[in-house]
Amino acid sequence: MKKFLSVFLMSTVCILSALNSPRHFSVVSDQGSCHLNWGPAIPEGTQEIKLHDGIPDDGYYQNKQKLYGSLFDLTSMPSANVYSVEFFTSWSNPGDSCDIVFLDWASHQPVYILENYKTTTSNNWEYQIEVPAEATPASGVLGVFIRPESGINTDAKPVIAIDQDYDGSSYILNNDYSINDPVDKGDFLITLVVETPGERLLAARPYIDSENATSNENQMRNEIPEINYDYRESEEFVIQRNEEIIADNYAGLYYMDSNVTIETTYSYKVAQIYGDEVSDYTDPISIIPRDGMSFELGFYNWLRINVAQNDFNWTLSTAGMDAYDGNRCAVSYSYDNVNQIAFAVNNWLISPRVHVEEEASISFYASGQDQYYNQECFNVSVSAQEDPNNLAAYQIIGRDTTGFNYEKYTYSLSSYSGEDIRVAIQHDMPAGNNGFALKIDYITFTGLTTDNEEDSFEAITPNELSNYPNPLNPETSIVYNVSSSGKVNLSIFNVKGQKVCTLVDQNMEKGRYEIRWNGKDKNNNAAASGIYYYRLVNGNKNVVGKMLLMK
Repeated sequence: MKKFLSVFLMSTVCILSALNSPRHFSVVSDQGSCHLNWGPAIPEGTQEIKLHDGIPDDGYYQNKQKLYGSLFDLTSMPSANVYSVEFFTSWSNPGDSCDIVFLDWASHQPVYILENYKTTTSNNWEYQIEVPAEATPASGVLGVFIRPESGINTDAKPVIAIDQDYDGSSYILNNDYSINDPVDKGDFLITLVVETPGERLLAARPYIDSENATSNENQMRNEIPEINYDYRESEEFVIQRNEEIIADNYAGLYYMDSNVTIETTYSYKVAQIYGDEVSDYTDPISIIPRDGMSFELGFYNWLRINVAQNDFNWTLSTAGMDAYDGNRCAVSYSYDNVNQIAFAVNNWLISPRVHVEEEASISFYASGQDQYYNQECFNVSVSAQEDPNNLAAYQIIGRDTTGFNYEKYTYSLSSYSGEDIRVAIQHDMPAGNNGFALKIDYITFTGLTTDNEEDSFEAITPNELSNYPNPLNPETSIVYNVSSSGKVNLSIFNVKGQKVCTLVDQNMEKGRYEIRWNGKDKNNNAAASGIYYYRLVNGNKNVVGKMLLMK
């Protein structure tokens, strides 16, 4: 267990020794299993600095002509260098582009700009985006700001999530780096990681600009710990369920527990392994696994069709939008909040091809946006045609209108007994409607089987692709799962989307494989330190992982 070398109080400062624990631990239920995710401990010789509480609560409609970020006071750490930055994306998509701007707050001028950074996740953390030491400001007060570059000008992506309480050091800037407005909802979920020489790590304060802050915001935090970290290399974790170890010496940042019983409470926690010692466990998280597809891990192999071909196809919910249970649901919008107009919507969410047995049915939970915008119309339709895009072949078996609260809707499929079919949920609203968004969660089928492996309900989840160690120096092993026999491609890309090398490009049988990357490009030159992505393409699956190369 974690060993404390020394603990004592000195006014409001606490000094202790610690083994870094995993961060941002979360557990969700989907398809009757529990899915655990966590972030790596901060790298050796670094310290994370954050003002937020780590819990995404909401987000702003963001603009391409503005920057969104927080201030960090490094004046108590004169020898520290900026190492990396992390932020939580919300209402965004993987591949959204942004500039990450590091400002010397004294001059309001950038000291470094990481241009055209591509996000890798949605409604999740972007971990360990490495930046050079030149991003460290001369004045000691650093502003870290995100300038979104994707989407439309008045609804730009990626959106940086905020927490629930505003503590005073988050700001919105104009494109010329002048202050547009202090944030009034909560603080941006941006974490700064600094490299500190020696063992004594002096915690950096969040910074409040007294000239621009209101009186109730102009308060510095006094209780700031000074921490002596006992740093060691760590690549593995231990996972507990209900106080019993279910995985030891586990390499990866994702774990799926299928050995659970539906509607039973389980408690999970994870710790990081350092040789013969283990860090503190994360705080335990309790969850009740449920049957059905909850969209926690995406849309699986369901097809999404946006007949209007606008920007409002089916998407995943994010911070501030309630799911029936858990963190995510499927959402289809009928209102453009930027242009303040209700538009005609015709969005289709179509299942994989399934074989119907006797007494078959489909059930799901649905609701409108809130008490003011709650009446959303939808159809449930069935097609026996093989082509899922032939919308004229779908026959409506039910039409309903939602209310404010989630309600369960069930539709019989027994009349299609013995047939292979697809089931569609169609969000169908006229222009000028009084709606805002249709929310769908926990889709459950009974009395049917999948028609074939290509149309299975298997999720694209992180256990299909992982690497260890991560960060790497200079080599790493990439573990990948080939779920359907055929052509497989596994390639490495840099943050600009340029291909670094191809590791696998051949036909392969189903199974789990492992391959080593030596940290070199296709010309056998050593790759530079920084963030890299590895992409697995197998059949209709396209899965991306992220790793950090450190030298």
